[in-house]
Amino acid sequence: MQMFSTIVQIICIKTKLMEQTTQKPSLPIKTKIAAWWMIMFGSISLILFFGGLWLAISLFSPPVDGELAWGFVIMYFLPPILGVIVISLIVIFSFFLPGVFLLKKRRWAWKFALIVQILGVMVLIILVFSVCKIEVVSTLKRGVGYAVEETRRPLYPNCFPKGFIFLSPVFIIFLISFILLLLDRKNFWKIAT
Repeated sequence: MQMFSTIVQIICIKTKLMEQTTQKPSLPIKTKIAAWWMIMFGSISLILFFGGLWLAISLFSPPVDGELAWGFVIMYFLPPILGVIVISLIVIFSFFLPGVFLLKKRRWAWKFALIVQILGVMVLIILVFSVCKIEVVSTLKRGVGYAVEETRRPLYPNCFPKGFIFLSPVFIIFLISFILLLLDRKNFWKIAT
């Protein structure tokens, strides 16, 4: 009888050890929310990227008729499409890739996610400031002696408030995942490899 009880004890100990080794600790809730948040918005920006790329390529297809109208279309619609492509690329690299690596519980992915998100916000701010600084120079020739008068005006007037209002949802999306990652830092470091 004693041998039977020792065998049962050994089996119980073995199953407990197997349960402990097979069960991996799950990802902390806030980190999981942040990772899925990042993957979701990275996927949306991936769709925007391919849509913008498709629109940009279709703008460069040869026109059927009306060369003047075609130049007008390229002049007014291509810069916003290229802007969507650039912004979506920034969001893809600062959201989608770190989110995937966070779900795989990589320790370096947490640092990577924070650094890339900070860099993404900085690049977006620099992008807004650089677009707002673009000036158009117009020349006007007057009279017989051709007195040239040059005037400089911004390409996008009132760009600073409009640019930041346009990008404020992107900044909020960055901020939410950033805060969630910072709040759950200790729990993530306990289980990450």
